[in-house]
Amino acid sequence: MPGKEVKLPQIEAITNRRFLKSHLPLDALIFNKKAKYICVGRDGRDVLWSLHAHHNNFKEETYTRLNEAPNLVGPPFQPPTEDIHQYYTEWMEKDGYPVWSFFDYILSWWKYKHLSNILFVHYADLKRDPDGEIRRIAAFLDVAIDEETFPKILEYCSFDFMKENFTKYVPLGGGHFKEPDAFINKGKNKRWQEVLSEEEVAAYEATAIERLGEECAHWLANGGHPV
Repeated sequence: MPGKEVKLPQIEAITNRRFLKSHLPLDALIFNKKAKYICVGRDGRDVLWSLHAHHNNFKEETYTRLNEAPNLVGPPFQPPTEDIHQYYTEWMEKDGYPVWSFFDYILSWWKYKHLSNILFVHYADLKRDPDGEIRRIAAFLDVAIDEETFPKILEYCSFDFMKENFTKYVPLGGGHFKEPDAFINKGKNKRWQEVLSEEEVAAYEATAIERLGEECAHWLANGGHPV
């Protein structure tokens, strides 16, 4: 939202470098050698905890608009259970429910990580070393860094700044959400450790290795720069 009849003319009207954000797997995008792609990864359990917060925050009319989208595939998108543990269990048992497969999404990008116009960036690295990761992204995009303004870049990319200025970052200024400022929620990893049992943690890790391979599963859990 809004639909492509609104978005596409806006994109065409941009005369400077265009930045497009998507949650699509690589095989659902048009791949162009002239474009550069940045895939941001995060541990699937952290993704799920974040998704649950967003899902709980949708307004009733947001569900209506989503379910009235043209060519909708699958069952209607419904409000979630309040129980995060049940939400996680269904996500694991139904391979990404209530949306698409997290593992298939990551794998669609990982298979092509050798391409020079794809960069993998991990959420944990962005939190640990924002200075280094922003410089790494700038180098990938061939963007020269102005050292005088770089501190401002770090400030504007910080969690606290985005939380305080959420209307600049939340889709449509937060119009989809009951509490727009909660879209930028906690920004923390491993909240699932307070909920999941040792057996459930082990089951996720085994599934990640089975679906993604050891290298990709390790990167998702720990970050780093894949080669």
